[in-house]
Amino acid sequence: MITSPVDDDLRLARELIGIGRHADARRVLAGALAAHPDSADALATLAYLHHCTGDGAAMLDAAVRAVAAGPAHPWAHRLHAIALLGAGRTADAVAAAGRCVDLDPDGSAAHQVRAHALLRHGDLVEAYRSAVLAVQFDPDDADAYSTLSRVLLAAGERSAARAADRAALRLAPAAPGPHRAFAESATLAGRYRTAARAYRSLLRTHPTEVGLPRAFEAALDWLQALWAGLAALVAGVAVVLYVTGAPTPPRAATVGALAAAWAVAYGYAHRGLAAAWWRYLRTREGTRREPRAALIALVVPLGVAGLFGFAPLGLPWLVVVSALVFFAIALMMPIGFLVIHLTLAAAALVRRRRFRRDLGKSGLVFEPQISKIPGKATPA
Repeated sequence: MITSPVDDDLRLARELIGIGRHADARRVLAGALAAHPDSADALATLAYLHHCTGDGAAMLDAAVRAVAAGPAHPWAHRLHAIALLGAGRTADAVAAAGRCVDLDPDGSAAHQVRAHALLRHGDLVEAYRSAVLAVQFDPDDADAYSTLSRVLLAAGERSAARAADRAALRLAPAAPGPHRAFAESATLAGRYRTAARAYRSLLRTHPTEVGLPRAFEAALDWLQALWAGLAALVAGVAVVLYVTGAPTPPRAATVGALAAAWAVAYGYAHRGLAAAWWRYLRTREGTRREPRAALIALVVPLGVAGLFGFAPLGLPWLVVVSALVFFAIALMMPIGFLVIHLTLAAAALVRRRRFRRDLGKSGLVFEPQISKIPGKATPA
C-alpha cells in the first residue's frame, strides 16, 4: 500500500505526541498543514496536540476547523466533543458526541466520549448505556472500563466502579488513565492511603500531568484528616479518664497503649508517603514555616492525650481549660472531615437509589459484575 508524504507526517506527529515530544510534533504538523491546510486529519491531529498540551481554546479552534473540513470524520467530532466539554459547553458536547457515534456506531471511543458528555450533562442513565456499549464494543480497551467507572461513581455504585477500575488496570497496568480513575474512585470511597499512593506513582511517571499534583495534595489532606480524627479519639479517652478521676498508673497505661497503637498504625499507613507529605507540608503556598492545619490537628490531640493521660490529678484549672480550648480548635479539621465524608456517603446513596429507579424506568438492566457484561460482535 502506497501512502502519501502527508500521511507519513501525520503518523509521525501522532507518534511524537504519544511519547511527549510535543515541540517536535508541532514542527512536523506545521509542515503537513502548510501543504494541506484543509486536511481534516491534519487539523484533528493539531486538536489532539493541543489537548495533550492543555491548551483548551486552541484545541476547540482546531477541532471546529477539523469538523468543517471533514464532516464525516469521526475523530474530528470526538475531539470536538472533548474540547466542548473542556469549555463547559456540555449540551453542545453531547450533540458533537452524538454525531461521532452516528459516524462510528461500533467504535468504543465514540461511545466513551458520549458517556463523558452525557455524564457532565447530568443524564446518568444514557451515560451508563453509552459506557456499557463502549465496553461491549471493545472489552480489551482499558479506557472503556475507566469511563464506565466514572459513570458508576457518579451513580453511587462504588463497588461496581472499583471492579471496573480493577479491570482497566489489568488491561493497561502502565497507562495513566486507569490509574487516575482508580485513584479518584479510591478518594471518593474513603480509601485515602490507596489514593495517595496511586497519585504518587502517577506523579513519578507523569510529573507534568494536568491537575495531578493538586489531586495528590487533596488525597494527602484527606489522609491527615482521617488520622487527626483517630488521634482525637485517643485524646478524648485521656480526657474522660482524667475527668472521671481514674488513678494515674492505669490511666497512663491505657493512654500510652492507645497512643503507641496510633503511632504504629500511622507509620504503617504512611509507608512510602512520609517524605512526600513532609515536602508538601513545607512547600505548599510557598511558605516553608507557615503553620499547617493538618499538623496542628495531629499534634494538639497527641499533646492533650499526653497531658491528661500521664499528669497526676489536680492540674491547675487554667491548664485544663487552656488544653481543652486548644483541643476543641484542633477538632475542627477531623469533625469537618467526618461531616463531609458522611455527606458524600449519603449523597452517593441517594444517587444510587435514583439511578436504579431511572434505570428500571428506561428498561435497562444494571449489571453489577463487570466481568459479566457481554461483548458485541462487530462486522468484519
